[in-house]
Amino acid sequence: MTNQHSGTVSVIDTTTLTVIATIPTGAHCQRVVITRDGTKAFVQNGWSDTVSAIDTATHTVIATLPTGHQPWTILATPDDMTLYVCNGSDTTVTVIDIPLLTVSATIANVGSHPFDLAFGL
Repeated sequence: MTNQHSGTVSVIDTTTLTVIATIPTGAHCQRVVITRDGTKAFVQNGWSDTVSAIDTATHTVIATLPTGHQPWTILATPDDMTLYVCNGSDTTVTVIDIPLLTVSATIANVGSHPFDLAFGL
């Protein structure tokens, strides 16, 4: 669960319904994408212009990746190889290589204030 104002993510044990970890991420974190194997979580930090990569076993940030201005929507490809980040206050999409935890590209001129993503069949 993201906590926008404190810039943290809470990990909740669904059996006991208790918070078992609080992870500092970045300012105005909102969205979380978890890889299909459950080993990594990615959180967009809208006012920090970053995405935090979290190791779900250790509850620690393992990478902080730069994005364009005000990352908003994040979406992983079905094979969990690539994370796309819409940067809501510019005209770019940041492309993150999930296995390498690096920014692999920036797609420019996608339109003013890109907001959402989807993959076709």
